[in-house]
Amino acid sequence: MIEQLCLKIWANQDFQNEYESLSRYSLKHTIRIQNEEIDGALIVRLLQCASHFSLSDQLQHRRASYEIAISCAKLIASIESEINFENATQLIIFILQRLGNFPAADFVHERMERANKSELPTSLWMETEEHKNRNTINIENGKSIVFTDFQSKLWSTLTNEKTITINAPTSAGKSFVLQSYLANFFTEKFGCVAVYLVPTRALISQVISDMNRTAQEHGLILEITEVPAPPSNKENHLFVLTQERFQILLDSYLGSIGILIVDEAQNLSDGSRGILLQSVIETASKRDVDLKLLFGCPNALNPEILPALFGRNDSSEVVSTEESPVLQNLIAIETDPYINNVAYVSRIAKNKRPTDAIKVWFETELVDEDKTVANLAYYFGKNAINIIYGSEPVKCENLAKLLMNIIISDEATANDEELNEFSEFIKEHIHKDFYLVETIKYGVAYHYGKMPSFLRKGIESLAKKGKIKYIVCTSTLLQGINLPAQNIFIAKPTKGKDSENRNVIPLASAEFWNLCGRAGRLTKDYEGNIYLINLDKWLENPINEEKYKAISPAFEDILITETPRIIDYIESRGEYSGGNKELIESAFMKMYIENNENTLTESLEKYKELQLSRAHEIPNLMEKLGQEINIPNEVSKKNPSISVFDQQRMLNYLVKRIAEKGARYVIPPHPLSDYKEISLSYLQLFKRIHTYFERKSSRDNSHNYFYPLAILWMKGLTYHQLLSNKIEYKKTKRKRGVPDANVEARGLFDDIESALRFRYVKFTRCYIDLLKHALESSNNGDYISSIPPIYLFLELGASSKTMISLMSMGITRATSFIISKEAPRSDMDRDSVRGWLSKADIRVFDLPKVLQGELTGSL
Repeated sequence: MIEQLCLKIWANQDFQNEYESLSRYSLKHTIRIQNEEIDGALIVRLLQCASHFSLSDQLQHRRASYEIAISCAKLIASIESEINFENATQLIIFILQRLGNFPAADFVHERMERANKSELPTSLWMETEEHKNRNTINIENGKSIVFTDFQSKLWSTLTNEKTITINAPTSAGKSFVLQSYLANFFTEKFGCVAVYLVPTRALISQVISDMNRTAQEHGLILEITEVPAPPSNKENHLFVLTQERFQILLDSYLGSIGILIVDEAQNLSDGSRGILLQSVIETASKRDVDLKLLFGCPNALNPEILPALFGRNDSSEVVSTEESPVLQNLIAIETDPYINNVAYVSRIAKNKRPTDAIKVWFETELVDEDKTVANLAYYFGKNAINIIYGSEPVKCENLAKLLMNIIISDEATANDEELNEFSEFIKEHIHKDFYLVETIKYGVAYHYGKMPSFLRKGIESLAKKGKIKYIVCTSTLLQGINLPAQNIFIAKPTKGKDSENRNVIPLASAEFWNLCGRAGRLTKDYEGNIYLINLDKWLENPINEEKYKAISPAFEDILITETPRIIDYIESRGEYSGGNKELIESAFMKMYIENNENTLTESLEKYKELQLSRAHEIPNLMEKLGQEINIPNEVSKKNPSISVFDQQRMLNYLVKRIAEKGARYVIPPHPLSDYKEISLSYLQLFKRIHTYFERKSSRDNSHNYFYPLAILWMKGLTYHQLLSNKIEYKKTKRKRGVPDANVEARGLFDDIESALRFRYVKFTRCYIDLLKHALESSNNGDYISSIPPIYLFLELGASSKTMISLMSMGITRATSFIISKEAPRSDMDRDSVRGWLSKADIRVFDLPKVLQGELTGSL
């Protein structure tokens, strides 16, 4: 009966007209255009409609109910009128409670003075109280949490099922539930291990920070680390890792894992990294049958594929919702090519068509693309926290500089002590000419994935405090970075260039909606605004495309579409020059390892589409390989990202050199040794990697750049020292002019993140595994204990035990370096470091306030 009533109201043209009027009032309020006097009776009528819609099961009606309630709330809060809105205010809160959105109801209640001046009828009060009690969770430490309906359902499922897939919008609040559940899990258990998988290193620090705070709120003793080393004590442990780091942990830790959380699980589609992600989940799942496996993904068309992919259909459930607990307004801004200081602002309605536009005049011309974006963001984003999407780092820097100059021209002053303090720290630890040194003073920052972690962490912390108002950000936002923002500004969004013809890649529809989900955060806002600038000029219009995207595992895709190329790769013994080599190599290695474990045929049988391909030939080809390859199974399994053909080439070289020149010739020394004494050894190591793993030409000299950078990075040198070295080196190569510090900084960040911390981590790890085997088989096993874990040192940018212990606590490399210089010893383990820091006066470290929180949050 309620559904019929809702449909009748929805079909009424008077309702639609008044609903549209309210949306226009709301838009004018959002963009700070003077509103005409609002009709109080209209507000009451719409709220009465919204109260009916709140009981509907139809998403369209429930969204309208929330939008009406929130629009009325912000309009009432801004009206200076003698009209009595006491009942309307109470009705708004009631509607939100009836929708099960208690966090939003509390948020509105706190911000509206009229909220306590009237009471609900007893029957309605009892209805909301009963609903609230159903959504209230009593956790182990005696505290209680009131969830939304979706969060409550998720919590109930987490406590009852073994495999759960969470398919919900970005703003649904699933991370909060997962973190609360983890805290509850560790409160009930002792000596347990859980793993939280994230797609990028940029996301690790955020999850660690959030979990540290959650653990403190729950009074929980929990070791949280990003270092993939086995637990050193019997405390509860949470590892926050990428799939590459999880691979390392799985090889060194054979104990039980209680929970595995796979955040952004749609990244199973992500090429060779997606194949590795699938492999590590399979390994963990097979190793521990009692493992609780949790997948998180936004806007997936087929979330049920995830438990099926890993053979976990039994005791599994998908928890889905399309409903966002935060209103997200799509607002189109179109500039006028003939009147350069005018923009037309309209709200994109649910039918994906813009409403009637509002004409806005500006004091400046809106002609140049970047200047237009910067001026619009400044005008519409005043007094709020804003994210401006930048397609690449250099664009982020340019937009940040423009925003800073606009703010300066508006006679703003850089007088915030904490911002100025962080600016000085950046100057000291990056470079005096680094753009962020100046922009940060005016509350403007830029943020991209390959920036040093202390910069990202500082920016995120200052944004959460409301000190940074404008953040220009690349697609790192799509990977789950949780920056608070009321507004997001997007103009012609792209995400890099394709590898073959270097054409720019437009943002896909699913990625666009994921990005939109960053506007407005549950418990922080009740709405967020996404400003779409000159939508008609975008390479693709994602609004007209499918919002949901199917998860298509990369391994399955490559098997189905590239079987002939995989066979060519095998038959040529890796001497393959066709397309998609990295992906084909990754798929081959996954099958090679499965064949060694006698599970390949079973694995291939999962994919019915392969019956029409040549995939049935692969097992026989693998069997023939077994007669040619003498790489130990445990070595190939540890190194699935490097072709076994290249591993064999390297092993042959090592065996030959050990026989000719002895073991010491091929063992890399510890990077803390004297630079001059170890330089030749590392030069040779990097040349071997380039020759045998990467098959570079003999004329290639890139090892001459990377080996000294690697040594200094592992020694723990600051970014400032590394950048100064690079600039000085570039000066010697230039005939005139001075190298640009920002260009060189971007290059250095890429060299460190993409080369040292990714490529060379996997190469040195494989090299050491092969070296150990070669030493053992040549009766040189006594040397094995002297081999330093170069791959770990490269990953962390540190090789002193004290600095590594600090970083394992979630403290950034830059902060760890400063603290380690004051430490009493260089070989302190984690417990020793924590004991020392708990007694130390942190003021002696001379850290800016924004980074001091790293210490207090980690102790």
